[in-house]
Amino acid sequence: ASELTVLTGNTGEGKTTFCLDMAMRLAESGRSVVFVTLENDHNQIMSKSFSMISGVPWSKLRYENDQLRVAGDTLGSWLLSFVSRDNANTFDSVLSGLRAAKSRGPLDFVFIDHLGYVARPMKGDRETQFDAIDRTVRTLSDLSRELRCHIVLIAHQATAGKKEPTMYSIKYGATVPQYADNAIVVVRMPSLGGGSRRSKVKIEKTRFEEASSGKDVHLFFDFDGRRFSESSPQM
Repeated sequence: ASELTVLTGNTGEGKTTFCLDMAMRLAESGRSVVFVTLENDHNQIMSKSFSMISGVPWSKLRYENDQLRVAGDTLGSWLLSFVSRDNANTFDSVLSGLRAAKSRGPLDFVFIDHLGYVARPMKGDRETQFDAIDRTVRTLSDLSRELRCHIVLIAHQATAGKKEPTMYSIKYGATVPQYADNAIVVVRMPSLGGGSRRSKVKIEKTRFEEASSGKDVHLFFDFDGRRFSESSPQM
């Protein structure tokens, strides 16, 4: 589907991990996926991916040749590719890379981590950060239609306060909700113990309607250090 989904949450809430898990599940089901991260270099994103696939922390996995090979073979069997800050350090280079990927074959989903890294004020112009955010999100909305793919854009919150984050409190992103077809908020819940944690995923907007107060859809996921699994809201 040609859609732009904005996924937001406070720093440390697990946005990147949640999206990486989602990208892996989509690729595992046969979808063609590109994961763009300008926050991590190639080694960082690959070690995180290998650890999530194997369930073994990278500090240990790097010494386990058999498990490392299995994780690599699994990742290699999926239509999942990565664009890191090593080979794309500007928004224009990201756009060029995505168009090139589409020209080579199917492209179903794109994940971009994150808005703050791709939305930079244009040099030599009087563009503000607000303007850059607005331009970037509009461009990505248009790109999803051009490439006929679903783009998931991670966006940080302005501040990490006591109130739950919303799509209206994205950093420099006052106009983001109007361009997003869907808006999702990830909130980390109290620890479950035993090394697991729970995340609440709040769907505030879909392409069909904007959720109003009291009508947001809430999903709950447990993360065991490897992958997310949907759970019930009861603790």
